[in-house]
Amino acid sequence: MDEDLNFENGIDDINTYLDLERVDELYNIQKLIDRLEFEDPMVAQEFAIIDDNIILETLTDEDIIQSVQPTQNNNEKNEEIVPIQPISSMTALSALDNILSFLINPPDGFAVELKNLMEIRSLRSQVMLHNFNSKKQVSLKQFMNYNSNNNI
Repeated sequence: MDEDLNFENGIDDINTYLDLERVDELYNIQKLIDRLEFEDPMVAQEFAIIDDNIILETLTDEDIIQSVQPTQNNNEKNEEIVPIQPISSMTALSALDNILSFLINPPDGFAVELKNLMEIRSLRSQVMLHNFNSKKQVSLKQFMNYNSNNNI
């Protein structure tokens, strides 16, 4: 098609050529969109002009600084945050046991990947090790120091 170009009539021929190129590009885009097999696919024309409707806002340095500085509203939100109580390792172990039980005996229609099951088991082992180590007596000397300090 490009070899036969002859723009003797000037701007009108160039505009016609560009319009035909755009129609051809839209046709090719529409074919690609149709291959995606969406229930409600986008029309190629809509796809081509989607970025034209975006309103870009240029932020000044002051806008950026103001957006990260704490305000009265932010302070009020921070006051409303209730700290999360720590969960004991025994409670965590119980929860992990329930999750493992669910994953080992899943309901109908629920499939679990073996790697996810192995990750939960690994996590349970880590929590068990932490629980064991937190109860372990470090040394006899430490025990004796504890007893002498607490008058036992």
